[in-house]
Amino acid sequence: MPSYQIEVYIPFVVPFALPENLTSRFTDAYAELSELSGQISFFADEFGEAKVRLEVVVPDLETEENLSRFHNQSGITTHDRILRIASRLTAASGEQEYRVPGKEASSEADDSVLKDLLVSAYTKNVYDFLVALQLAKPGLVHADAGVVALNGKPYGRTKQLTSPVREARYFVERDGWPAFHDIPIRKAWQWVLEDMEAFDNFSTTPVQRALHAFTYLFDNYPNDLSAVLFWSLVGLEALYVRGKQGVVEQIYEKSRVLLGDKADALQRIKQMYRFRTNLVSGTLNIPSYFYINDDTDESETYAEKTGDAAFLAVAMLTATLQELIMRDRKKLEFNYVLSE
Repeated sequence: MPSYQIEVYIPFVVPFALPENLTSRFTDAYAELSELSGQISFFADEFGEAKVRLEVVVPDLETEENLSRFHNQSGITTHDRILRIASRLTAASGEQEYRVPGKEASSEADDSVLKDLLVSAYTKNVYDFLVALQLAKPGLVHADAGVVALNGKPYGRTKQLTSPVREARYFVERDGWPAFHDIPIRKAWQWVLEDMEAFDNFSTTPVQRALHAFTYLFDNYPNDLSAVLFWSLVGLEALYVRGKQGVVEQIYEKSRVLLGDKADALQRIKQMYRFRTNLVSGTLNIPSYFYINDDTDESETYAEKTGDAAFLAVAMLTATLQELIMRDRKKLEFNYVLSE
């Protein structure tokens, strides 16, 4: 049975313009990742279970040049760390089961199909793991496109995974609500693994819908903060809202039970929904998609209001999913209690 060494290299973007105390937490997270090496597993139907080796390195000039060359980039990007994720996998069945349709059997054709299956399945596991990592250490996963290697040779690319969670964490640190936590990476991964079947299919529960919505926050941010707001509110409403009435009140009353309260929390949530309503109803003046005059007062006001709404929604969704992980829960249920 054929066996392959697969390695995935994920380059994390330098966390510039962040407070020192937050940057130091990311450094601790990198150390925790390295300590997990050999202690977690990925799963793929065709290849079974594989132990995962994790290594975090500071990239040197040669590494940066190789990355730029592989991605056909004209310049060299400076990265904070590169996460190497690697496993040795062996196909569970004989090669003959993986022949290319419509072609005569050959070892080369079968090997090509096996490689494509392996890269697809393993890279999917990598993305799922990075979702768990982002929930464990909010803002850590802010990555450029990476490289997939098979048996020591470049074979493919990973997606760019830039996310607004890093900026949302900055706003959380500044405003003090809602609170983010640093959760053990293994705990977050185990929580995600319990729903791995849902990750491979459509969601079937409110928590799964919220988790799936969270994955859309990795889509080449900061190209569209309005999309960030949309997907974050999809997740929040899946978790907190039942029925169609009193959406803002439901989110506020229920979230403060889970996330704690703050004097201006209700006002901020109302402003977030007011912006969203004005945007989708067509009553808000917006720039063209090709607009370039971003140094005007009108542009700055629009960007500020969009950012305030989007980052609050991202922060509330992330913090809520974190609370579910820490409490080891897969559903949220709220009951009214009569005060004394």
